[in-house]
Amino acid sequence: MKSTKLSLAVALAAALWPFAWADESDAVRDAIQMANRVFIASVLHGDAQAVGNLYSVDAVLLAPGGEPAKGRAAIATFWQKSIDAGIKGLSLATDDVVASGDLAAETGTAQIVAGDGKVENSHYVVVWRREEGHWRLLRDIWN
Repeated sequence: MKSTKLSLAVALAAALWPFAWADESDAVRDAIQMANRVFIASVLHGDAQAVGNLYSVDAVLLAPGGEPAKGRAAIATFWQKSIDAGIKGLSLATDDVVASGDLAAETGTAQIVAGDGKVENSHYVVVWRREEGHWRLLRDIWN
């Protein structure tokens, strides 16, 4: 009898596991997309400090052609320079999120509209880490 109950419990858990994983994955994607909306609003409002606070304390930003910006202060400085150069528009479109535990990888496309109206499109990869219930950028790279 115990063996039948155990077999039934294992079979039920195995059948439901993909649905639980999908729910968790959807929740992670939703949280990342919310963080991206805060990121965009912070950039467009010229608040580089708020942008920097979306990153982990040990984060690394790898911008094309530049040296890595390591840590929140360096990342906030990077974004302040970008804001000062003029950003009229910014959009981030998540293509995919893959999550496991407290880490997630996001791929997507970005579009930046410079102050002079020039549009720059790029692809990005962000590794996110869940810290105290919040998803923060751990590694940020784009082309």
